[in-house]
Amino acid sequence: TTCIDLASLPLKEVNRIVSEETRVDFQQTLELSRLIHRRTKGNCYFVIQFLEQMERNRLIHYSKRLKRWTWDVRKIEANTSATENVVRLLEEKVLGLKPELQAILKLCAYLGHTFDVEAVEDIIKARSDIDLKTTDYAFVESSMCRGSDWLSQTLCIGASHGFIEKLSDTKYKWTHDKVQTCLYSLTQPGKDSKFLHFWIGTSLWKKAAVSEATHKDIFDAAFHLNRCLNQIIGSHQEIRLAELNVKAASISFIKSDFASAASSLLSALYLIDGNTVWVEHYGLALELYTLLAEASLVSGDFRRATTAIDEVIKNARAFDDRIRVYDIKMEMLSSRGEHTAAVNEGFIILHTLGEKFPKKPSKRNVIYELAKVKLMLRKKTDADILALPTCTNKKQAEAMRILSSVATIVYLKSDEALPFALVTLRLLKLTLRYGISDMSPHGFACFAAVLAALGLHSQAYRYGCLCKYLLASRDSSAVESRTILALSHFVLHWREPLSETDFLRGFHCGMATGDLHSAFMSYAGAILMYYYKAEIPLADVEKRFRASVSLMFEYQQYAALRITLPFHQYLLNLLGRTKDPCVLEGEAMDLVKRLPEAAKEDLTVAYRATKYCTLLLVYNFDRVELMEPLLREINTEFPAVKGHYVEHMFEMWKSLVYLRLYQLSGKRAFRVRAEKITKQVRKWVDEGVVACHPRYLLLQAMHVSLRGKAEEVEKAVDLAVQASVQSRNIHLQALANECAVDFFELRDPKMAQIYLNQAKVLYGRFGFQSKVSLLNKKYSALQGAHS
Repeated sequence: TTCIDLASLPLKEVNRIVSEETRVDFQQTLELSRLIHRRTKGNCYFVIQFLEQMERNRLIHYSKRLKRWTWDVRKIEANTSATENVVRLLEEKVLGLKPELQAILKLCAYLGHTFDVEAVEDIIKARSDIDLKTTDYAFVESSMCRGSDWLSQTLCIGASHGFIEKLSDTKYKWTHDKVQTCLYSLTQPGKDSKFLHFWIGTSLWKKAAVSEATHKDIFDAAFHLNRCLNQIIGSHQEIRLAELNVKAASISFIKSDFASAASSLLSALYLIDGNTVWVEHYGLALELYTLLAEASLVSGDFRRATTAIDEVIKNARAFDDRIRVYDIKMEMLSSRGEHTAAVNEGFIILHTLGEKFPKKPSKRNVIYELAKVKLMLRKKTDADILALPTCTNKKQAEAMRILSSVATIVYLKSDEALPFALVTLRLLKLTLRYGISDMSPHGFACFAAVLAALGLHSQAYRYGCLCKYLLASRDSSAVESRTILALSHFVLHWREPLSETDFLRGFHCGMATGDLHSAFMSYAGAILMYYYKAEIPLADVEKRFRASVSLMFEYQQYAALRITLPFHQYLLNLLGRTKDPCVLEGEAMDLVKRLPEAAKEDLTVAYRATKYCTLLLVYNFDRVELMEPLLREINTEFPAVKGHYVEHMFEMWKSLVYLRLYQLSGKRAFRVRAEKITKQVRKWVDEGVVACHPRYLLLQAMHVSLRGKAEEVEKAVDLAVQASVQSRNIHLQALANECAVDFFELRDPKMAQIYLNQAKVLYGRFGFQSKVSLLNKKYSALQGAHS
C-alpha cells in the first residue's frame, strides 16, 4: 500500500489545481490561489470543496460571453472565511442535502472509516425493536417498501457529492476523516446520538450473540451499547451486556489494547450489582474482577488494581480461582518496588500449592537440587526435551506460573543468587516431571542463567538456545518478555555480540502482553547498553536515559527506576552537571525521593549499581584517596552479579582501579588482584566473548605500561586502540591513549603529548569535557614544555 500525504500542499500545487479545474492560465489564477491556500491551509480535499462551495454561492461562475470561468477575488475574500475549522465548510454542504441522504450518511458515520452496505441494511432491518416515528429515520418504513436497491442508490448519490467513495459493490469509505467527523457531529449530542448508538448496538448485539460472531461484532456491539447505558439499565439486560463487555475486554487483551479493555470492564462494573453478583453470577464476577485487576495494573492504576484483587480474594470460592490475582498482586508489588512483600507473597502461594522452600537457603540446598535436575537431564538431547508432553496437571501448571513470577522478582532483592537458583531448579524439575507448560521457556532461560553464574557458559548457551526453540514452537507469549530478559542479561552475551535489539524486543513483548515488570527491566537493560557500548556522545545517551526515566515514572515502574537512576546520575556527573563529580548526588538521584516509601526499601541490585557507578567516577576523576575503601566495600558487600553482561565492564574497571593504586603505592597486593581479574577477562576472550576483547587489550596495555619497554607499550596501546575502534567504543579508545600518556610523560614527552592530544580529542568527541579539563590540569607541565 502506498500512502501519499496530502495534508498541506504548497501554493504552487494549489495554483496548479485551480488552473486545471478552471482551465485558466496559471498566471491568471495565482491571486485566487493565494486566497484559497490561506482559507484551506493547502489541504487538497478542501481546496476542491472550497471551489465547489464558491460555485454554489456564485462567487465563481462561467461567463458565456468570455467563454471562461470568472471571479472577483475581493468579493470572495469578503464572503468567505478561513477554514481552520473545515467542518463548517462541510456542514454547509451537508445541510444542503435531502433529509433522507443526510440521515443515512449520519448513520454510516457511526460505523467507522469504512462500512458495508449489508451492515447498514442489517441495522435498518432491526428497526422492529426501535420506534422511528419521532426520529429523522421515520422515512425508513416507507423506503423499505421500495425494495432493497433504495439504500444502494442513496449511497451512490452520497458518493456523487464526494462524501464517500465506493471500494466495491458492497463497500464504501469516507473520502476524508473530516467528512466522517462532520456527519458524526451533526447528530445532536444526547438524545439523537444515544438513539443511533442504541439502534446500531442492538442490531450488532444480535449478531454478537451467535456462536460464529466475529471479534469485531462483539467489540462493536459493546462499543455502541456502552454509549447509551441509561437505556439498558432497567431493561433486565444488564447482565447480558456485562457479559458482552467482558468478552470485548478479552478481545482487547488479545490485541494488547489495555485501555479499551479497562473501559469495557468499567462499563460491565457499572451494569452489575456488586452485592449479589458473586452469588448469582459467580463466573462473570470472577472473570470481570480478575481482568479488571490485570488491566488496571497494566495502565498503572494500582489503586483500582488493589480493589479488584481484594474483591477476588474476598469472594472467590476456591484457592484455584485466586491464583491469577495472586500472580497479578505479586507483579504489582514488584513494580511498585515492594520486592520483599512480593517475594513473601509468592512463597506463601507456593507453600499452599505444595511447593515448600527453606526459610534460609544454603549452598548445600542449591547443590542438592542442581544434582537432582542434572540427573533428570542426563542423556536427554534437545530433541528429547522439545518432545516432552504438554503439562495437563492444572495444579502443577499453576505452581509453574507462580515459580516463574517469583524467579523474575527474587534476584532483585536477594543478596545472593541462592533463592533464585532454588526457584529456578524447582520450575525445571516440574517441567521435566509433568511436561511443558507456558512457563517452561522461562524456566530453561533461568536455568541457563544459573549455569552462566557457575561459569558453565557453553551449557548455559545450549539451554538458552533451547528455550528460544520452545518459544518459537509453542504459544508462550505470556512469558516471552521475561524469557528474553533472562537470556539477554545472563546468557546470550557469552557467545553472541551484545546488542540492545534483544532488550528492546523484550520491552515490546512485555508491553504487548501486559508484563510491564519484565518489559521495563528489559528497557533498563537496553538503555544501559547505550553507555556500555559507548558508541555515541554522552549527551545523546543522557537524553535517552531521561526519556526512559520519564516513561518509567508514567507507568510507575519503580523497580526499573531504582536501577536506572544511579546510571543516569553517573552520566550527569560525567557531563559536569553536579557539584562533586565523585559523589552520586544530583538531579537523577533526587528523583528517588519522589518514589513511594515502599519503593525505597533495600534493593540489592540498585545499591550495587550505585556503588559501581561511584567506583567508575572515582577512577575517571582520579580521586585516589576514595578508591581503596570503595573497593573494599564493594568486594565485601556488593560482589558483581555472576554471569551478568555488566560483569565484563565492572571487572575491567575494578582491575583499572587496582592498577592505579599499584602505580601510586607500589603495593604488590593491588597488582596481584589486577592480574587475577585480567586473567579472568582473558579466559572470557578465549571462550569467544566478543565484548571482552577490547577490554582485555586495554588491561594488557595498562599492565605493559607498568613494566614494559617503550616499543612494547606503544604496540600494546595501538592494539587496544584498534580493538576499541573496531568495537566503536569511544571511551575505551580514550582510556588506552590516556594510559600511554602516563608511561611516556617522563620517558618521551613528545610521544606523551601525541597520546594526550588524541585522548583529549576522543574524550571531547565522547562529550566528556570535564575529563578534558582534568587532563589539561594534570598534564599542564607536559603541555607547557612541549609548547
